Amino acid sequence: MASRRKAMTVRERQLSEELQRIRSTYSFQLGLLLTETFVRKPWRILLFPFLFIALNFRFLRHRNQNTTGTDGEHQSSTDANCVLLFSTSEEGIASLERCGLIAKEWAVERQNKVVVISSHPAANRYLPADAIVYPINDPKKEKQHQRGEWNARCENLLSSILETYRPANALFDGPFPYRGVVNITEYYPNTVWRWLRPEGLSNDALKSRSSAFHSIVKFCLEGGDGARLLSRVGTPTKTDIKPVILDGLGYGHKEKANMPRKIDLGRLLPAAIHIVEQGVEQKYTPLLNNQHLSELTAAVVPPNIELISSLLAANVPTLCLYNEQTSTETMAMLRRGCAREAVLFCQEHDEHQLRVNLSTLLESNEVMRTKGYGFEPAMVSQQLFKSEHHGTN
Repeated sequence: MASRRKAMTVRERQLSEELQRIRSTYSFQLGLLLTETFVRKPWRILLFPFLFIALNFRFLRHRNQNTTGTDGEHQSSTDANCVLLFSTSEEGIASLERCGLIAKEWAVERQNKVVVISSHPAANRYLPADAIVYPINDPKKEKQHQRGEWNARCENLLSSILETYRPANALFDGPFPYRGVVNITEYYPNTVWRWLRPEGLSNDALKSRSSAFHSIVKFCLEGGDGARLLSRVGTPTKTDIKPVILDGLGYGHKEKANMPRKIDLGRLLPAAIHIVEQGVEQKYTPLLNNQHLSELTAAVVPPNIELISSLLAANVPTLCLYNEQTSTETMAMLRRGCAREAVLFCQEHDEHQLRVNLSTLLESNEVMRTKGYGFEPAMVSQQLFKSEHHGTN
């Protein structure tokens, strides 16, 4: 019962402030004066003209005080050097890696404060040591009838963080905004809320939720048109004797126990090839902006914009596998952005085409490296908070 009362704190405060707002309106105060004068205390009828004038005087005075004092004070109370990041787990480790990269640049390189909310159990492995991390349960692991309670707890946690740290900017990274997050954006309008979607929004159901945010942060691979997630990781060096292939096909997908892999690269590649699975070898964890990526011979990955961007920055020849569920907008963006880069595209269900592309990736590896055009994406902060305005807030 105690936790339930705590979870309702934000909602109770919302209702309390709404009641206070109603009581401070002119119509409410006038109605109260008429009731007091003509119903409860008729002897005050002779004084009504003077009471009416006093009511108007008090109302105008309080309204001027509220517009000049309270709003300005609350607006100035936000901390421009603090950012709140909300990382979700629907896309596996991808969301946490993106937030980790932003947190590293914001906290380590700029010496600013970063607060992170994450439902991933290994969050501390991907975030800088000085980031303030708040764990939260994965809502997908809650039973359906408990989702409402989870959203209430989410609202309460966000409210506590926003009241404590007053971040001027907040970033939600997830495929679908939680109801608890949407509710809190309305309650704290002085914090600028942004929704990070590397591929943008094409689903109408998602677009309907976007009105709760000030803008949608979208990354792309094309020069100058949008924010890019990664910085160049350094000049590639050929240090491996045995070819090393990165298997990143699980990147951007939620991890599921006992789920068989769709594609077995070990069956398609020669035994002399060393295959490294994403998230298994510590050396390549995390993947984004990893200095060791340049040591890879090649990589096989899904159509994930930020991962391909990271591999191109390290000059790693890459094979991108797509399927029928892949967004046509995402594929068009990748093909345009990688038209002059060392990237091959292949339908994952076409095994013959897959074998041909893997052979090309290995045999023409050095040629693909040499003909790279020096992909150098910009740091995320350069345009993170300059994205196209979207929404009504």
